[in-house]
Amino acid sequence: MEQELTSLADTLRRIAYDAGCALLRPAAAGATQHCAARYNHVFGRLRTLEPALVARFAPLPEDASPGSVRLAARDVAGSLEHTLAHYHLHPIVA
Repeated sequence: MEQELTSLADTLRRIAYDAGCALLRPAAAGATQHCAARYNHVFGRLRTLEPALVARFAPLPEDASPGSVRLAARDVAGSLEHTLAHYHLHPIVA
């Protein structure tokens, strides 16, 4: 599970980067919608894997601004990376 969470954190960082690029290129409206859809997909997966983690966050509307997508993705990625650091300090033994 830790590997999947790491992958999701990386995906959120890429979404934040892509949304930042869309912020600088306003003509790329479709890119922002794509970033919001990717964010919501990752958010749904995180809701399944770590419900306590995403309880403080919310999915984004399809028409969210690039800045909103970027901030949301960075916030969730940061929280997820903090959780992953905790896993490294206290590994879960199954």
